[in-house]
Amino acid sequence: MRGFFTDHHAVLLRIMLANIDRLTEQASLLDAEIEQVISPFSVRRPSSMKSPEWARWPPRSSSPTSVSR
Repeated sequence: MRGFFTDHHAVLLRIMLANIDRLTEQASLLDAEIEQVISPFSVRRPSSMKSPEWARWPPRSSSPTSVSR
């Protein structure tokens, strides 16, 4: 199979790649903003501390739960 890549295709590709670059930059800016906004709410604890069993979701169980009717 043979294809053709003309100047028109090059223009379209440049536009699409520029859009990807623009959106990637915007996503990075939003990530930084979100990190800054949520930082006061983050819980800092030593990595040696584990979450209590009640804080895990879904809860761990040794056997599957069955529902009887």
